[in-house]
Amino acid sequence: MDAIVTALTTSVLGTVRLFVVLLAGFLASKFPRNEPLLAKDTCRCISRVCALLFWPALMTAGTGATLTPGTLQDAWQLVVTGSFTIGFSGVVAWLVGRVSFRRPEDRRAFRPAALAIAFPNSAGFPLLLVDALCEQDYINSDFDDDEVECFTQATGMIFIYVVVWQVWFYSWGFYALGQDDELERKLAGEAAKSPSEATTDDVEISSPCEIAQGDALPPRQAEGGSGRQSPTHDGAVVVGASRRNEGVSGTSGTAAASHAGKDGDDEGCCSWAGLRRRLWRLVVSPNMIAVAIGVTIAMIPALQEQLFDNPRAVLRPLGAAVETIGSPTVAVSTLVMAGSLVQVPTVGAASAAASQGGQGDDDGTLRRWRRFRILVGFLHVVCRLIVVPAVGFTLFWVARNQSSVMGENRLMHLILLIELAMPSAAFVIVSLNQLRMPATAGFMARLYLWQYGASMVTITAWTALAVHLVY
Repeated sequence: MDAIVTALTTSVLGTVRLFVVLLAGFLASKFPRNEPLLAKDTCRCISRVCALLFWPALMTAGTGATLTPGTLQDAWQLVVTGSFTIGFSGVVAWLVGRVSFRRPEDRRAFRPAALAIAFPNSAGFPLLLVDALCEQDYINSDFDDDEVECFTQATGMIFIYVVVWQVWFYSWGFYALGQDDELERKLAGEAAKSPSEATTDDVEISSPCEIAQGDALPPRQAEGGSGRQSPTHDGAVVVGASRRNEGVSGTSGTAAASHAGKDGDDEGCCSWAGLRRRLWRLVVSPNMIAVAIGVTIAMIPALQEQLFDNPRAVLRPLGAAVETIGSPTVAVSTLVMAGSLVQVPTVGAASAAASQGGQGDDDGTLRRWRRFRILVGFLHVVCRLIVVPAVGFTLFWVARNQSSVMGENRLMHLILLIELAMPSAAFVIVSLNQLRMPATAGFMARLYLWQYGASMVTITAWTALAVHLVY
């Protein structure tokens, strides 16, 4: 009963706090009316600052201050489970997309939601929940009733999970988000631009990891068949398309053309040259460099003490500065998500825009769009909050009871189960703004509101079950 009450109280208070921040961000995106604080361009700039400054600082401080050599040695279970969770969630999202949507364009429009299903909130909510759970005697008893030590160990494990999340997101998720602008065009009613229309005068070429670093390849003209990339830039994604004339619709910053063939797969992304480019960009991306720095600090106890533990150490101001820079990350990401809410048109406006864009002008377009929104919202909630945790908990129970592969670290087991039950990560919306897809970011932000509201119930239920299974 204590586990249920703790989980309920924590999830409700955490969600209420989230919605208060969302309300502040939403109001900032609407007022002052003549010049809102969180205008579309402002959200994009803040998203870039969050990705290139706040997140790397948070990763350096989180891994450097909380990890220990012992934690790193036992991290393989978190690495394997984190990779499995993301991969399995992605497979579930892909399967339901194939089954639920018959039209190829609807399947492509479902891709942002599918990626959001694959990448859960692996830091903010778990830290909040574990902080409350470590106050319970039956959990901190493994640490001589020291709740501070319990939370410190839990934080280190969570940040290992976050490292796995970052690797998968920047090697796959971010790239996939930038591959297709189908939903962006649906929302703003802009017809797909053919390759012959995309010229060096209105298109910039950047790979996702290059965007994350603020770099861009030289512009080139799109070539080949429908949406195929030029052979000279295998693995690059056409993003940042910007028409030079004023008054262009909101999708002018989306991926211009990136899909070939029946299901929209990009030929270049599967080539060896493209793979090498993506792996290299992953290695040199700010977040991976920050992780490497944090792990190096964690492996040198004397340096860790100088930077984070000893308040009178010479290097302590440097460590404190890194922690200060990283501290706004969760709040800023949430504000960007709220600011994105006003970027997506209503159902009627989107349908009218679609008609103007040549996608149809009958009542069937409006009905089809409404069905699409409802179905995507339903799948976003059910897959992330029910299907993935149900399968994950079942596999955990089998592995723990039928073999010794899971080990005996009960706190790690609890964190593994909690991570399975988390809603989607708000950083997906930050990335959509980074990719200049504001309408898609707004559409996803509204889906997130429903999912995060439903998560108050599901997190409570899954956390109570996790405590029962582990303790």
